[in-house]
Amino acid sequence: MNEHSSRAHTVIIVNVSQQHPTEADKMLCSTLYMVDLAGSEQIKKSEVVGINRMEAIYINTSLLTLGNCIKALVMNSRHVPY
Repeated sequence: MNEHSSRAHTVIIVNVSQQHPTEADKMLCSTLYMVDLAGSEQIKKSEVVGINRMEAIYINTSLLTLGNCIKALVMNSRHVPY
């Protein structure tokens, strides 16, 4: 929203593998997904107007949509709202 802000979304994927203690040809594997979303824009507090206001609205809408997609994926939903 201004020249000094830096906002970013971060996705970290951690793959963990462990060789089976008694059977050398077997592996135990897990994947951990961590998602950090940049914060939403506070339109009233920042008092933005015009093009910046529309940008803030688009940012908030995209964060809401992304959050709904992630929730559907985590819940193994049959429908991902994208």
